[in-house]
Amino acid sequence: MHTRSTKFVRALVVGAFFAASAYAGAATKATIVTATTPAEFDAQIATIRTEIKPGGVYGGIKPADRETVEANLDRMSALLHKKGSSAALDANEKIELFNAQEKANAILTGNEQNRLICTNEMKSGTHFPVKTCQTVAERDATRRQSQDGYKNSFMKNGATQFKGN
Repeated sequence: MHTRSTKFVRALVVGAFFAASAYAGAATKATIVTATTPAEFDAQIATIRTEIKPGGVYGGIKPADRETVEANLDRMSALLHKKGSSAALDANEKIELFNAQEKANAILTGNEQNRLICTNEMKSGTHFPVKTCQTVAERDATRRQSQDGYKNSFMKNGATQFKGN
């Protein structure tokens, strides 16, 4: 039951933004989720909000996580209401919508390390923004490698570690 509901929630959120078909049930049953308007999205989000309440499929999530999911659902809804559809969003709004979706999905599916985070970055030597996406695990690994490289470089130059570090 949990796997089916997890797929159902992911299908709702993904389908709301991209009006694509999504898998929502048993292997032989597919449901088309086409939420292209804020009203359709709000109707689908109502199901998720019911499931994250105590006693629902996701009722066991921490209160802080529940608040985070609610805040992300509110942000997604606000973006869609602002423009009327996901297609009308500009590039930065689409990234914001995607990141809110990924955060909510990661909490509901218990899969934080595989959550994608996207940013618009200016590539050196150009004025064109480039969309870059990495999982939380990839960002953490990059951060650790950078810190390790700095520490190794620092220590090679004769520095010593201070007491307490």
